Amino acid sequence: MSTKKEFWSKLVGEDWYLLFPEFWESSYMTNLLKLLSQRYKQATVFPEQKDIFKAFKLCRVKNFKVLILGQDPYPDGSATGLAFANKDKIKLSPSLQKMYETIERDCYDGLKIVFDESLETWAEQGVLLLNTALTIEKFKTTSHSEYWKVFTKSFLKRLSESHLTGIHVCLWGNHAKSFKPYLNDKTMYIYEALHPASASYNNIDWECNHFKEINVKIVKQNNDLNDIIAW
Repeated sequence: MSTKKEFWSKLVGEDWYLLFPEFWESSYMTNLLKLLSQRYKQATVFPEQKDIFKAFKLCRVKNFKVLILGQDPYPDGSATGLAFANKDKIKLSPSLQKMYETIERDCYDGLKIVFDESLETWAEQGVLLLNTALTIEKFKTTSHSEYWKVFTKSFLKRLSESHLTGIHVCLWGNHAKSFKPYLNDKTMYIYEALHPASASYNNIDWECNHFKEINVKIVKQNNDLNDIIAW
């Protein structure tokens, strides 16, 4: 029989477990997993159950530099477990298309780049792509938001109180900005902007220079060009 440490280390990675063991082992998390297990049996839920905590597994604590906070997974079946990520490079989601255009403009002077729509390369470099709800039911936007609200608030609060400092946090849109009270603006860099999907739906430019600004600050922090994020 596996221990709680083994159980949670398998789900989120040993490093994230060791950072907040009491959080993962809480009765709230136990009850949340039981509830989710039921919902996966009773309805069509995204992402795949094995990918619920994928954002943590791919972004190791030792590499962690940036937190991009999304809302909830895509409800059409394209959710991967990473906020904003796409499975299909043929037709990017409105949000990711805006992000891609902004990165080309601000970070590569308009040059066309090979873009990783899965965003797994970002995660592996230390970008935690975390939705405020990690699951959703098919075609039912925000259907699991209430399940995850305590999780997100508690995680952000613990992160703000941890020894990890100098983390860059991107809050795009009013939903993400509503979680700002749980962040420590004295030990974190906090960035705010319109949600990229809103810019897309309103057919306007997404005025967000966060990708370039983050890399400029990372170089100043560590005095090492090798530490920047290759968006």
